Amino acid sequence: MSSRGHSCFAPVPGDGAWLESASVTSCQTGGHAGLTSEQRHDLQSKQGRAVFGVEMKIVDGDGTELPRDGKAFGDLMVRGPWICSAYHKLVEGETLKSGWLPTGDVATIDADGYMQITDR
Repeated sequence: MSSRGHSCFAPVPGDGAWLESASVTSCQTGGHAGLTSEQRHDLQSKQGRAVFGVEMKIVDGDGTELPRDGKAFGDLMVRGPWICSAYHKLVEGETLKSGWLPTGDVATIDADGYMQITDR
């Protein structure tokens, strides 16, 4: 238990087990149930999926969207209702590219939507 009385367990995908983290309980089932411990570790080392309402994609130097195969890597772009529309002291419109915010990160995204930052 943490000092605030909340259970704090690291989320571990798989097995359909009930997990508790930051006072949120969920049941994770499905495609992760049969993963080996090495595969689970690889999944846990990724930064995760986009939160509800936020989209992310990776693009090459020309802005072409790259496949979500966990191998292709490119510039990470995000958009959504709570993503900033501009940076302080920049002219409006110079920040977003066709409604997408470039994060400055190089990343991969796998077929399940898990993103992993590989460079900055």
